[in-house]
Amino acid sequence: MEIVYYTGRGLPPYLSQHNLSSLQLCLGHFYESRNLFKSISLQEYTGNTHSNIFLMIKDTMSKGNPIQGGVKHSEITVSIPKNTKITIQEYMSFAQDTKTQYVLSFAEEAVIQSGYKRAQRSAKNAVLALDECLNYPISGKLLGNVQGGDDIEARVLCLKEMIKRNIDGVWFGGFYADDHGVANRDIVEAVSEYLIDYKKIIGLSGPGRPLDIVFAASKGFTHFETFWPFKLAGEGKALSINFENYSLEEDNIIDREYQEVTIDLNNTDFRFQKGPLVPGCKCMTCTHHHAGYIYHLLTVQEMTAHTLLAIHNIEIFENLKKFISDLKDQNKLDQAFSTFVRNFCTSPAEY
Repeated sequence: MEIVYYTGRGLPPYLSQHNLSSLQLCLGHFYESRNLFKSISLQEYTGNTHSNIFLMIKDTMSKGNPIQGGVKHSEITVSIPKNTKITIQEYMSFAQDTKTQYVLSFAEEAVIQSGYKRAQRSAKNAVLALDECLNYPISGKLLGNVQGGDDIEARVLCLKEMIKRNIDGVWFGGFYADDHGVANRDIVEAVSEYLIDYKKIIGLSGPGRPLDIVFAASKGFTHFETFWPFKLAGEGKALSINFENYSLEEDNIIDREYQEVTIDLNNTDFRFQKGPLVPGCKCMTCTHHHAGYIYHLLTVQEMTAHTLLAIHNIEIFENLKKFISDLKDQNKLDQAFSTFVRNFCTSPAEY
C-alpha cells in the first residue's frame, strides 16, 4: 500500500522531502508556471526528487468545489487559478511536460451530496474524458478518476466502464476536506465488491483519516491520499497511537463515528510536561523535544511547532502502513478495522 501526502502547495516549511515517499500535487497551484516545465520536471521544481508525484485536478483541502464541468466532457473550470478553463489536451500536455509519475484522468469532481443530476453527469463524463485522455502520450501511469458523488449506482457504472480500459488503476475522486467518517466508508463498502479481482492500483482521495484508510485497505484499496497529518498539525494536535502494543480483535463492530486518539498541545496541561508526545514514538520530534516545548512554540506562534507536529503525525502514518501490511501478511486484513477501533479509537460518546 502507499500513502500519498497532500500538503496543499508542495512541501510544508522545513519538512524534509525524505519524509514523503509519495506526494500529491494539485494542477491549479502549478498551472500558471506551466511554461517552466518544458525544461524542468515537477519533482525538481518542488524539490521532491525522492518522491513519487501524483497529479490531481482538485484541491482536496477546499471545503467548496473548485472543479466545475458543463455539457462538454472535455472542458472544466478550476477556481485556481482565477476560474481558468482547461481542456483535456491542455491537462495531458501539462502532465507530460511535468513528467509526473501518476496522473489522474481528467474529470469534473462531483462532491458528496452534489445532487442526482450532477452525480450522474460527472460519472458519464469521467468515462468519456478517460477515453480521450488515452489518446495522449504521457510518461507516467494513468489512473481512471471514478466519479459519481454519493450516488452509488453512478459510481459503480463509472467504475465498471473504467476497469475495461487499458489503464494502470482507478482512483475514487470527489472527496474533499469534510468527506470522512461513515459517509466515506459507506461508499467504499459499496464499490469494493466490484474490485475483488482487480489487481491494479485502487486509490481513494479525501482527507485520509487513519480510520478511513484502515477500512478501505481492508476492502482492497491500495493507495490513499491524505492531508490529515498536516491538518492536525495546523491545529496544534498530535496523533497519540502506538502500534507496538495492540491486540487483534475478531468481533464485528457497528460502524459509528469513532475518533482516533489525539492530544491537543494547545492545552495548558502540557505547559511543563517533560518527555515525548507519545511514549515509545521514534520520530525526530519525540526523540529530540519535550511536549512542553511544543506547547511553548504554539504559544508564541512559532511555525516550527506545526512542522514538528507534522513530522510526528507522518511517523504515525508510516507506522499505520506497517500495521496494515503486517495484518495483510498474516492474512488478517479483515480484522484491521475492528482491531484499530478497539485499540486506538474512542467512541462518539467519549469526545
